[in-house]
Amino acid sequence: MPNDTDFLTLFDGTQICAPTNIKLMTPFVLREQQDWFEDEIHFVRKVIEPGMTAIDIGANYGLYTTAIANQLSDTDKLWCFEPTPATAAALRETLKANDLESKVELLETGLSDHSGEASFYASSNAELNSLHAENSNDAEKITIQLDTLDQCRARFGWESIDFVKLDAEGEEINILKGGEALFASCSPLVMFELKHGTQVNKGLVDAFTSIGYDIYGLIPGLEVLAPLDNQHPIDGYLLNLFACKSDTASALQARGLLVRAGEALEAEAIAYPPLQTLEGKSTDHEGYRAALHAYLAASDDTKNVQTRYQHMLFAYDRLKQALQMGESRYERLSTYARIAFDIGQRQVGMQICEYMLQRFLANKHTITLSEPFVAMSAGFATLEAAGKSESWAKAMIIDQFIRKHAYSCYFTGAKTLPLFDELKKLGFLQEDMQRRADTLKAASIG
Repeated sequence: MPNDTDFLTLFDGTQICAPTNIKLMTPFVLREQQDWFEDEIHFVRKVIEPGMTAIDIGANYGLYTTAIANQLSDTDKLWCFEPTPATAAALRETLKANDLESKVELLETGLSDHSGEASFYASSNAELNSLHAENSNDAEKITIQLDTLDQCRARFGWESIDFVKLDAEGEEINILKGGEALFASCSPLVMFELKHGTQVNKGLVDAFTSIGYDIYGLIPGLEVLAPLDNQHPIDGYLLNLFACKSDTASALQARGLLVRAGEALEAEAIAYPPLQTLEGKSTDHEGYRAALHAYLAASDDTKNVQTRYQHMLFAYDRLKQALQMGESRYERLSTYARIAFDIGQRQVGMQICEYMLQRFLANKHTITLSEPFVAMSAGFATLEAAGKSESWAKAMIIDQFIRKHAYSCYFTGAKTLPLFDELKKLGFLQEDMQRRADTLKAASIG
């Protein structure tokens, strides 16, 4: 095993070889969450199936590598590109520990629009490694070998590629140019990094659309892809998008993993379940009632996923109307935050959550639960709150704020610790939250 590395265990038993230094991003996040923090990794585990051939560009320590390879059969193949020697050495240990060596071909090279040697800037945080000095953050300069996807396709005889993960810290457009023949002759689903720092990589979106690929984003609450809506701002928390041709989109739609652009259903088209099924409570507010029932219909996995998506669009439309009118009731805000998070509008959900923190905790407005509502946190919906409903309601706001306001406590540091203390006082510090607090204390970040 490479020096200064150790194995970290994910929620499913997968072993990841990563640096022992808990102050670095990957080891911190894996200790904190027992998984990577991106919603898209859950979808990748769902979309990959036996019989596929895949490429992982920018494999890093192998979070997506293992997520993909674990779903493949013993005769399938995943090709990984990781140019940094130390990171690639750790990844080899990961493959060995998980018995994935026969499925995964690890190439210690970078990709671009040409072959040859190149300067590469290797950061202590491997997620920030880059071919570009401006992204280097005082990283070590090393020399690596470059290749192109089309040259690899000819060398390895790739006839069909089903999935590509593309995360190359600013080199993505050049990689796309170097894979022109591959992306023309094959029809993979491509997951690509949307941002470099805070900058949206619009050029890459345009590059994909110029070669006939449509752009999709993940709807977390349904775990399906939906067309990117160019009429609305991209959610500030969104890290990755997907691209594919129409034939692949149709295949994914047939699997229930992709929806087409849809209009929100009209209120009269929604079949309301009896109100008595909603905790024995009722509401006389028609707009809220319609949004609540639409969301419940969207959550019904016996329905067609396209219909569920349209229900969710309707619910989100009513949410926006309510917020514009200054909604302040706890039950409605909780429901609206959950709708926003589930439809992939995390920034809107966080705005609601932050308002609830101010209103119900800082300003100490009384919380009364007199209407049916959806818990903004799915985990809290299963917690026993008998006799302490107000503590439960306050704790849920704090819990969801910690989970959603940043991708990890790695980015917020010690200022988050008082929130864990407050959860404990309220009696609702869950086991995974205790692990997050312990990780933060051990790292002493911030």
